[in-house]
Amino acid sequence: MGEHGQYVSSRSQQLMLFSGRGPWNDEALTSGTKSTQADLQAIVHNRPWGQIGFLYGESLMPPTAFKLFSDIISLRQQMGLKAIAIMIQDSDIITTIKTQLKVAYNKAGIESEFFNDFDSATKWLSQFDIEFNLAEVNNFYLSNQFIGNQFIGNQ
Repeated sequence: MGEHGQYVSSRSQQLMLFSGRGPWNDEALTSGTKSTQADLQAIVHNRPWGQIGFLYGESLMPPTAFKLFSDIISLRQQMGLKAIAIMIQDSDIITTIKTQLKVAYNKAGIESEFFNDFDSATKWLSQFDIEFNLAEVNNFYLSNQFIGNQFIGNQ
C-alpha cells in the first residue's frame, strides 16, 4: 500500500521533535517508529523527557493506525514520557485532530496540550523540567515545515 503521511524527526537533549503532514496510515507509523529509535535510545529515561509535534494538514489516522499510535504512546509513557506539546497548522479539521490525539494521550496518562504558537508550546514544556535547547527546537521548527503538500526543509 505504501506510506501515507510525511514526517521528519529529531531530538534536542530530552525532547523528541516531530514535524509532519497527515493523514497517516499503519506503514507511515511503523516507519516513523523505526526512524526515531536511535533518538529514543539517546534519551535518558530516568530524567523527565517529552515531545513536541508540529502537525500540518489533515493529520488523522484510520482505526488500525490509531490503535498502533495508541500502543506507541503507551509504550513511550512506560519509558518515562512526561508531556507532549502539539501545534496543528494548515488544517481545516483542527478540532477533530485534537479529539483523536487526546484520546490516546489521556488513555496513556500523558500530559498533553495544544498550542497556536511556538513560544507558548516550549514555555509549557519547560514546566516539566524537560531539558532542551530552545534554539535547536526553534531551528527544527523553522527548517521542517510543510506548506500545502510541499515539504519546506533542509533535513
